[in-house]
Amino acid sequence: MSQSYKELIQQLNPPLSTLRKEAAETMSGFDSMSKAAMSAGVLSALDKELIAAAIAVSTRCEGCIAYHCLRRVQAGVIILRRAADISPPACPALRLLPLATPH
Repeated sequence: MSQSYKELIQQLNPPLSTLRKEAAETMSGFDSMSKAAMSAGVLSALDKELIAAAIAVSTRCEGCIAYHCLRRVQAGVIILRRAADISPPACPALRLLPLATPH
């Protein structure tokens, strides 16, 4: 699969929309937990997104990688290049994870 994180998110959004409708209470709970967990505290929101992206890579969850890449961009990073361009990926999902640096 050679999708960018943006392409993968576009592909995942319709089924997630259906899930949000069919399991509204569960998804509301997930959203609340995610918002609380990712809020800045001892660690910045960007640091938490970097950790979440690393966990997503370690579990090889392409959807999670894609969404955490999007959140990293929203948190103010500049994508330099894909990790797959630097070294052979440890797993196929790694190519979705961009390297980034704060603005």
